[in-house]
Amino acid sequence: MVLDMTEERMTKIIDGITEIGIDEDKAVEILGVFIEELEKGGFDTDYENIKNEKEQIKLENEKLVEKIKKIAVEGVMRSKNCRNVKALSALVDMDNVHVDDEGNVSGIDIEKLMEEYPYLFEKEKSKRYGNGFKKSGKSESSVEKNFKKGLFRV
Repeated sequence: MVLDMTEERMTKIIDGITEIGIDEDKAVEILGVFIEELEKGGFDTDYENIKNEKEQIKLENEKLVEKIKKIAVEGVMRSKNCRNVKALSALVDMDNVHVDDEGNVSGIDIEKLMEEYPYLFEKEKSKRYGNGFKKSGKSESSVEKNFKKGLFRV
C-alpha cells in the first residue's frame, strides 16, 4: 500500500499529536511507526466492513427495542382484559411508547383507550353467590318437606 502523505498532512497530524502533550520528536516517531505499519498492512483498513457491521448491529438493536415495546404494550392490554390485542395495538402510536429498564411502560393511555373503544375490553363480571334459586316468602308445603327429608336420608 502506497501512502499519499503530503508534507502538509503530516504536519497536521504531528500538530494534533503535540496538542495532547507529546513533544514534537516523539510525535514524528509515532507518525513514522504508523506509516510503516500502514505500508505493511498491519492495521485493518477495511472501514466499510466495520461500518456495515455497525449498521447491522444498529438495525438489530432497533428491531429488539420494537419487539420489547410490542410485548410490553400487549401486557398492559391483557392486564385490562382486552378482547382483541391485535386490533387495539393498531390504534396505539408505538413511536410514543417507551419502556424503561424496570419494564414500566409510558406513552400509552390505556384508560383513554378503554373509554374510546369499550367493545375491545371485557367488563368485569360480578360474582354470584348461592345456587341461583330465589327463596320465596311462602312456607314450605308438606310435599316439599317430605322431598327434602328424602334427599338427606342416610
